[in-house]
Amino acid sequence: MKHWLTIIVASLLLITAVTIGVASFRSMTRKTIGNGTVVKTMEGEKIAGAASVYLAYGKNDYQRALDGDKIILLSFYADWCPFCRAEEPEIEVGFNNLASDKLVGFRVNYNDSETDADEKALADQYKITYQHTKVILKNGVEVFRTGDTWTKEDFASIVNPILAQ
Repeated sequence: MKHWLTIIVASLLLITAVTIGVASFRSMTRKTIGNGTVVKTMEGEKIAGAASVYLAYGKNDYQRALDGDKIILLSFYADWCPFCRAEEPEIEVGFNNLASDKLVGFRVNYNDSETDADEKALADQYKITYQHTKVILKNGVEVFRTGDTWTKEDFASIVNPILAQ
């Protein structure tokens, strides 16, 4: 009897967790505008963040962010780069700690086994010459660029003043 009770409780917890996860993802990917119309926002693989999301780069999501009122952080990442691998968890913590919903971030694969043509074109557009470069755009205009490796403290000290402007 105890065994069945444990299985039932575990199943209910799993169903609840999945339901909450789907609801959270839907609220992130759909927005109701003034007239009650529901429009899609972001669809890509969410890496981190609640208020502001950090996504794997997708051309459609990037275009939606450009068309919207979001500040955009592009983080050019290579899976073979030790600096990128060390920095990635710090960027994720930075996004997880943000209370503002004004920022959307994209991890853009750069010169690695995962890089696609859209990511290559984006790197060319912003004249990226090496991985672990970060670019911040406001109203589609570049307002910040660095090749330095970030800690979560660096993330906060750079991103928060831009969000406050």
